[in-house]
Amino acid sequence: MSDLFCGVDDEDFTQKDCGVDFAGVVSVAFIDIDTPQPSTSDLESTAFWTDKTAASPPTVFIVNETRGSVPPATPTEIEGLGKSGPQVTGADHTLSFKVEDLINNRDFFENKNRRKYKFAYNTSGGIMGYIDEPVTVYARVEVQEDIKTMALWMVDIKWSALSNEFFVNTPSNVFDC
Repeated sequence: MSDLFCGVDDEDFTQKDCGVDFAGVVSVAFIDIDTPQPSTSDLESTAFWTDKTAASPPTVFIVNETRGSVPPATPTEIEGLGKSGPQVTGADHTLSFKVEDLINNRDFFENKNRRKYKFAYNTSGGIMGYIDEPVTVYARVEVQEDIKTMALWMVDIKWSALSNEFFVNTPSNVFDC
């Protein structure tokens, strides 16, 4: 059977010798859509992130102390040709996270709801996922009836792509919680 993208070489699988890649989305970054795709060394560089957040106007917005997850993507398929079965041509991805401070973050999230961004997230295990695709943002307030719970922003990030995000080591002193 032929590859969907001809001429793509297979990479060797690397077995992790020990340890665990801990999960949980603990911080995120909204990246201006016009930012060129950064290299792996850029993504792992503290200077890259601090320069982008300090620019005027900023081209990166970092949100620390989040709680979130990235469930498996939902594949999109087309009917195969001839005797071939269905072919996966893409996937719909979602990342959801929660964060505090309803009053002071209202305008921030209203702005994010109205634009597309590139996006990055960090796990509690120090791994960054970078999405070099336009993502849509839908932020809304979650207020439960139990008076012992927290009122939070509930944010969904959505994008469509066949490829998974790029993974690198999270740079130190940028995404600190």
